[in-house]
Amino acid sequence: MVFNANDGDQIWFRNYQIVDEGQSLEEIGPRMTLSLIKIFEGSFGGKTLYANPRYVTPSVVSSPLDQSCRSLAATG
Repeated sequence: MVFNANDGDQIWFRNYQIVDEGQSLEEIGPRMTLSLIKIFEGSFGGKTLYANPRYVTPSVVSSPLDQSCRSLAATG
């Protein structure tokens, strides 16, 4: 497995297999990308070492949609 973390706030993972008697690598997948939200000092808490300023929580995204659905239901 190889990962690359120099693309801003994302970590890219790739899985490879050694083929041809160790002469080359072949990507076997799956590919995966993780977007960093926060990095804590401890395992699951503590001081925040990094916080992604561009991250938007799902509730912030869905809140305007919920309000518009409620207003449509009230008028319809």
